[in-house]
Amino acid sequence: MIYSIREKGEGFENFFRRFKQRIISSKNIDRLKERRFRVPKISKNQLRKRAVKHSEILAKKDYMIRTGKISPEELYK
Repeated sequence: MIYSIREKGEGFENFFRRFKQRIISSKNIDRLKERRFRVPKISKNQLRKRAVKHSEILAKKDYMIRTGKISPEELYK
């Protein structure tokens, strides 16, 4: 967090210029811009968990189709 206090007798323009310089020198905006579109990498463990869950769901759907609880047309509506 950047704090700036307006000095006695200082104009708003000078205060604002000083504040902007502190923001630029702190490099907070640069870090935010870099992080804005960054997509976090999915770990191998998360990929494995996702694959297991996906296969469980497919197996459950296949079982429901084979037992006649759901018709294939209802499944893909």
